[in-house]
Amino acid sequence: MDNFDLKKFLVENKLTTNSRVLEEADDSEMDSAMKAGLSALTDSGASLDKIAKEEQPKELNESIGVLVVSGLLAAPKIIEWMGKAIGTISRFYSTEDNPDDPAFVKKMVHFAHKWEKLYIKTIIWVVKKTNFGYKLWITKDGQIDDQKLLVLAKIIYAVILSIAIGNAVGTVLGPASPVLKGIEGTLGGVKAVEVAQIVAKIKGQLNL
Repeated sequence: MDNFDLKKFLVENKLTTNSRVLEEADDSEMDSAMKAGLSALTDSGASLDKIAKEEQPKELNESIGVLVVSGLLAAPKIIEWMGKAIGTISRFYSTEDNPDDPAFVKKMVHFAHKWEKLYIKTIIWVVKKTNFGYKLWITKDGQIDDQKLLVLAKIIYAVILSIAIGNAVGTVLGPASPVLKGIEGTLGGVKAVEVAQIVAKIKGQLNL
């Protein structure tokens, strides 16, 4: 997709009703990183096709975190797609801040919340487009369970943030990380322990 226009894409796909979110997003290094990461997420997501049934999780008697891990490991194209955003954010943002510093935690939680709507809606668009993890969010009668779809999107967003922020401070955010706990609190429906488990399983497969 040459000359990809992020604002046009978001408006056309009704991913935002307020273009000022993007127009005013360059007030910090982290804003620039999140904006670039979103562009990478949408750009690379536009080229993804549906995921075959054999690449989907087969069992549903596990926690959603385990199911997301199994789905990602079976669908490397989704890991690659996430990696585009993670790598882009990481290139735009790095810091020597202490990840346990309350001020740093507050700042990261602020950006997680500020960009949540745009990232979540973009992730949902790609999940629907690819049918990723469809057994989690499509009911037996073929209806979309919007709440489960939202939780899945939030987990993917939290994983992207966890790895990108960890890269920025030169570490891996564990389940007890104040940043990860803060993201858990602001997103809702996301467990820091599950996010950390997913990160541990897929981080080595990311080409950053």
